[in-house]
Amino acid sequence: MGRPKQYDADLEARLISAAADAVVRDGVEALSLRTVARCAGTSTNAIYTMFGGRDGLVHAVRQAAVTGFAASQFAALERSRQGGCDPKAHLLDLGRDYRTWAIEHPSLYQVMFGAQAPAGADVDPRVRSCLSLVVGHLHESGRLRGVPELAATSIWASVHGMVSLEILLWRRHDPADIPLIDFGLLYDEHLAATVRAWVAGD
Repeated sequence: MGRPKQYDADLEARLISAAADAVVRDGVEALSLRTVARCAGTSTNAIYTMFGGRDGLVHAVRQAAVTGFAASQFAALERSRQGGCDPKAHLLDLGRDYRTWAIEHPSLYQVMFGAQAPAGADVDPRVRSCLSLVVGHLHESGRLRGVPELAATSIWASVHGMVSLEILLWRRHDPADIPLIDFGLLYDEHLAATVRAWVAGD
């Protein structure tokens, strides 16, 4: 009797990545396990063994998106705190990390926020946990202009909108059509303006 196949973390990551790409490209309903398996260099048996089937794979993709994004935000906040104790600086660092993670994981980002998210589902609270924490600290210090929940929602909507435009629209154009645009610089300016609107003081 042959030894059972071993499916490792690397294969799991490849399957999730391939599935995320397929969901963004074709939609959840059209997700083909054979296509995902082929793109990941394995068989559909691996999907059934690791995820239990199609629904389990889709769930794993969504969880990977939220978990990866949240972990990145917490890591960015920790690095920022090591560099100083100013909540405004933490807010800017979180915003920069938001774009970096999204650009590096565009399919997972779209699965988490886009039309492929489950109908009627709210955004996982982990997505905004670091932002809400920093905004709360700004409010406690008396530097926040406005209500914390409204400020957090507005800041999130602002950076999310800019990042989504870059991923879904601007990066799909020929560079010749939108010359001389440095997306990173544009985002940094937009982020800084957003933070200035809500945070008082230097």
